[in-house]
Amino acid sequence: MASISFLLVLWISFQEFFKCVKSDLLVLFIQAFVLVRSSATVEFQFLRWSNPDHSELDGGCCDPGWSCGSCDNYFIVCLDDDVPGSNNFDECGIRSTTTDVVFVDNDEFDFPSPIPSNIPNPQATNVASWQGQMRVKLRVMDSDDNDDDTIEEAFKNIVLSSFASQSSAQWVQYTMGTHSDFTFQVRVYCNADSYTSDCSVYCVPTDNQNGHYTCNPTTGAKMCYDGWEGIL
Repeated sequence: MASISFLLVLWISFQEFFKCVKSDLLVLFIQAFVLVRSSATVEFQFLRWSNPDHSELDGGCCDPGWSCGSCDNYFIVCLDDDVPGSNNFDECGIRSTTTDVVFVDNDEFDFPSPIPSNIPNPQATNVASWQGQMRVKLRVMDSDDNDDDTIEEAFKNIVLSSFASQSSAQWVQYTMGTHSDFTFQVRVYCNADSYTSDCSVYCVPTDNQNGHYTCNPTTGAKMCYDGWEGIL
């Protein structure tokens, strides 16, 4: 009988201890799991293309004649999380986009939304965390009946801070190109329940049998509600 009473007391104590925190082993498991669930969103928007000389990357004309004719431009944009990274268009850790011809015989235009082939503009991509920078790789091609010609190829490393939420996120505009101008804008924000500058900390306020804590709005650290305590 004494053994049963002892086990009952031990079980009650065990339950009380776990109301705010779990065992070290379970905490490690939960941390490993939520790291996968924490995330950020990278939004990229095509804004404007300008190639007033109608020229190709090698200096030639898109459509030679009495004067340079306009190009039939399509775009390849690679967003790489490896900075400074390479110029390889097969290495796009965040996203790779290839458009159809946006406008026929047009070298000065604002990008529509959506872009032809129903490509969203802006595009939103989820990433596990945000490292504060990315490499943008741009290749612009002229669609021809024979081999397509390269109009532009350029690379740009950008440094950008994340915002706490989509509603607070601000767009930052950039222009890149060697002889032409490709203008785009980017914003990065933490998704719901993800915290810190790299959005890598995941926390959901909880007040049930799984725990009794809220989340620090800046760090995402778990903080026990009044009347509860434990190691988080």
